[in-house]
Amino acid sequence: MILSSKAAEYPKGSILFVEGETAAGVYQLASGRVKLSVVSPQGRTVIVRIASPGELVGLPGTLNGRYAASAEALDRLRASFIPRQHYLGLLQGQSEDSLQAAQAVSAICKALYQATRRLGLPARARARFAGFLLGRLAPPGGNGERRGAMELTHEQIGQLLGLSRETVSRLFGEFKRAGWIEAAGGGVALVDTAELRKLAAT
Repeated sequence: MILSSKAAEYPKGSILFVEGETAAGVYQLASGRVKLSVVSPQGRTVIVRIASPGELVGLPGTLNGRYAASAEALDRLRASFIPRQHYLGLLQGQSEDSLQAAQAVSAICKALYQATRRLGLPARARARFAGFLLGRLAPPGGNGERRGAMELTHEQIGQLLGLSRETVSRLFGEFKRAGWIEAAGGGVALVDTAELRKLAAT
């Protein structure tokens, strides 16, 4: 659903909203990415998803009145802000828009369940890390080399996987020494996807 609202600029690192606060409205991303995260009872920050251009950020909170996660700009951001009452008014009597909103909420909930499952299962760190690399850089099937940019920091990857930044750095080094990946200049190449798939399945 495309909403008519003037886009504003937000610097990298800007906090759009904080987990638990009263929802003011939604942000529609025109450019840049937004990290959505929650804090566990133990004080650990966990990234539940990363929103991309074209997505609505803050939709569940706008629908139920309170933000369920914190939102931080990972890049310089352009986004349109739509106040809660205005957005809810747009949904009234518009079945197509309501359906799209429900679909968006469903996708967000799926990401939350996946994040919870990823942290709760007794998966080893190497398996989590291998699965993460395959998910970002390797399409299903095929064992050839895959290469792509790694735009997340080691700390952010750790927050996604439920691992410490030190563990992620150690795994990068281990995987490079084993010849499974190559990393240079902000990019990562999956050299041995067959072996990575074996690791991810353990």
